[in-house]
Amino acid sequence: MENTDLNLEVRELERLISRLKGVSDVVVVSVQQPSGGRILKAFVELESNNQLNEHSIINHCLLRSSRGRAPSSVTFCKIPRTPSGKVARQFLLDQCAV
Repeated sequence: MENTDLNLEVRELERLISRLKGVSDVVVVSVQQPSGGRILKAFVELESNNQLNEHSIINHCLLRSSRGRAPSSVTFCKIPRTPSGKVARQFLLDQCAV
């Protein structure tokens, strides 16, 4: 998959997940696999008292994504940010990845 296609897919999944009731923040990252392929992982920060789970988020993406794609996994955590407000992606991968 080309980098441009991958970036579009990441943005689309972030948009789809962010629109779910109960989601306060979301980051989707592309992770290189030892086999050479890439997978998409979603990190989701939830509002309190909601009913979302990994299965419901993945199904939502599969049904609504223009390419029928979804993240391979969903991790629920607080999204770390730098002092300037950008997502601390490497910290997120190091500290929250399963």
